[in-house]
Amino acid sequence: MVVIYRAPGTGKNFVSLDLALHIAAGRRWADRLVRQAWVVYVAAEGGFGLRKRIVAAIAHHGIDRTVPFALVTAAPKLGTASGDADALVAAIRKQTARFSVKPGLVVLDTLARSMTGSDESNAAGMGHFIATVEEIGRQLDAVIVPVHHAGKDPAAGMRGSSALNGAADGVWRVERDGPRKTITIEKSKDDQDGEVLPFGLVRRELGVDDDGEPITTCVVDLETDDAPPSGGVPAAATVSGQREAVLSALRRAIAIEGRPSRNRVIPVGMTVISKSKLWPFLEPIGLGTSSKKSLDATLNRHLRDLEEIKMIERHDDWIWLLAPVENEDSTVV
Repeated sequence: MVVIYRAPGTGKNFVSLDLALHIAAGRRWADRLVRQAWVVYVAAEGGFGLRKRIVAAIAHHGIDRTVPFALVTAAPKLGTASGDADALVAAIRKQTARFSVKPGLVVLDTLARSMTGSDESNAAGMGHFIATVEEIGRQLDAVIVPVHHAGKDPAAGMRGSSALNGAADGVWRVERDGPRKTITIEKSKDDQDGEVLPFGLVRRELGVDDDGEPITTCVVDLETDDAPPSGGVPAAATVSGQREAVLSALRRAIAIEGRPSRNRVIPVGMTVISKSKLWPFLEPIGLGTSSKKSLDATLNRHLRDLEEIKMIERHDDWIWLLAPVENEDSTVV
């Protein structure tokens, strides 16, 4: 069992999801080799916001949507002797039966919601939770990762009974010091303690809502060779001139004429627009009114440039927005 915990506003949920998706994809994480395995993410606090984060992280990291990753939206009661352990194991086995890779990870997000009906501050309640989680791990041959909160004094460690820290094979603390966010390996059974991994959060735009407002969420940017350069992908402020005008026209077009994607190649949840629907919105900026051949070449050049800096993505005739910018906690959903 490995516990990831944090104080509010530090991004622990983003970290646990980022780790989970990289294991499912068999991709390097924090500059470490990763052996692919299936992952089940138990969203005990509900799956709506998490689904947006999954879509954004998959797009940001270029992860195939067919990786062995499953989402379970349930709040299992694992803190009592008569809890939901058997039902949870059955649900996980049902979800993972289609996967051809070995078992890997079960994330419980959060610990508090996974032991509803029990008291995390009570040694007996936490003892039941620990024993149940260890048994689930044995039955599934998987590592269990509860996502937990820090106490009122974050410097004092995890909230609740100290039995959790004693039973854990690993403990990761996610914290923020000003704009800097870090993951500290507080405890590692078979490795060195104390390593610090810096990371940032990058905002991704998934489309627009019914009012034309951007739908946004965040993804983790670890400062490693496998991540975008420090500071994240170039922000919208670096887009200038006619390219900026094209991006603004595209935003307006998607807000008015965009439609949910029905193409299986395009990430789920994206609002897309065809190039033909985009043309009328380009006329006010001097595109769309002259020679179609030359203007089409100009538009394609701008779209290619926007795609290269990860402001948009395209498939066939369809276009959708990504537009990541550096994030502050106020943008986290």
